[in-house]
Amino acid sequence: MYGMKMNVIKKKKEELKDVPMDMETEGMIKEVESEEDALKQDLLPGRFTAPAINTVLKPLQAFFTSLGISDFETLSPVSEDIISADIASAILASVEMINSAVAAEVLDEEMMMDATEITDDRSLAMLAARLQKLTKNKKLVKELKSFLETPETPEVEVEVEVAEEKPVDSEKLFMDRM
Repeated sequence: MYGMKMNVIKKKKEELKDVPMDMETEGMIKEVESEEDALKQDLLPGRFTAPAINTVLKPLQAFFTSLGISDFETLSPVSEDIISADIASAILASVEMINSAVAAEVLDEEMMMDATEITDDRSLAMLAARLQKLTKNKKLVKELKSFLETPETPEVEVEVEVAEEKPVDSEKLFMDRM
């Protein structure tokens, strides 16, 4: 749901880039940005400071780069105490990848993290520490990378032959019981 809303907002922003700037366009841009801010607040509610947000950026980028994922290369430092939608998406994606790997027993359970618990600077620091631990351990990166690249096995249909049963003569069974 969030991804669909963010795609709509991104599309609106891209459409507004080409429009000549006037009062109406500026108002539309501010409206789109406020929608984006509202979504961000829903995504990672909590109180964060700009230094803490910026501290998690390098580990996030290193984590995704080590896995060969380029979707989050453009994360830029923030000057306000608000997590941008891109950073929030990167945080949630990293937590989801780590938790999936833990569930598949690729990573230890100590790496598990609940995204709903990321509500303050301390929890951002914990995430940054886990990401740094992962990216420094080449063996874990290799295992995580192979886990993420493994395609899901398609469901195989199995045909089961059922032997035909002979019709049961209920009258005969009834008579046998008497």
